Amino acid sequence: MRVKDLDERSIGVGQSGGTITGYILIIAGYIALSLPTLKYESERAPKNFMNIVLINNFIALATGVAVVSILHLLLFRKVFSYWIVLRCIQGGIAGIISIAAAVDAYSWIHCVAVGVVAAVCFFFVSILIHNTALEDYCNVTAGVMASSTIGIMACPILLGSENFGGRSKKIHVLWQFICFLIVLSSITVVAWLLFMLLSMCKVLRNKKEEENHRRALVIKKYLPKRGFMERLFAIDSKTEHVTPGKDKLKSVRIDRTIETDKDVERRGTFGDSFSGEDTLSRGLS
Repeated sequence: MRVKDLDERSIGVGQSGGTITGYILIIAGYIALSLPTLKYESERAPKNFMNIVLINNFIALATGVAVVSILHLLLFRKVFSYWIVLRCIQGGIAGIISIAAAVDAYSWIHCVAVGVVAAVCFFFVSILIHNTALEDYCNVTAGVMASSTIGIMACPILLGSENFGGRSKKIHVLWQFICFLIVLSSITVVAWLLFMLLSMCKVLRNKKEEENHRRALVIKKYLPKRGFMERLFAIDSKTEHVTPGKDKLKSVRIDRTIETDKDVERRGTFGDSFSGEDTLSRGLS
């Protein structure tokens, strides 16, 4: 990708192919990491874990892609766009992640059931995240965290006693939940310390991002107010999104005839960008 191919929203015209190729490599990596070793397969019966793992992964992948595609078609009445294709691929990844806890022990029915639940959860969680201030364009929260939570809880519930010995399922469900809390807490603490260190070193955000954030807070006061549920479920079939190689930005005009002390202060902070009649170009990403 060349510098001249980058537009003002940092989405280049060649971004589509690179992104989809990256997701294909992620899928291949997930499947490769779940494959058993030759020693593991030779010491256990049946000795066809390689085939079981591959088939289960492909079933979960296909289930996730199909469910997210159907939900998009039913709810948004859209069949194809850049972001829909990405979300469908991410739904397939969510299906693979959801069965990772027992990919060698699930039957194909289990893979379909867990994949459907994980894909539905991923779809709605990704929409909720999209309408918040969290910048999660790769849908890591919905595709990894939500789907893995479903997967680790479904593993002891769906599998029989032959997979867990003589202990009851309640013990295994509790153990999975405790392990989940320990891992989540450890990652949260490490990430919090890392971000605190970056914040103290003044390298967490650059100057332009800080200015854009302050501008957004100012402009929010002059835009029509909407309720929480209206903002949360604002996406429909008519919602425009910024896509690679296309310019669909809208201009929002803010008319002000009275200059207040706050206006003077803001003009002093941001220059002449907020004097008189302001025009903000914005787009959904």
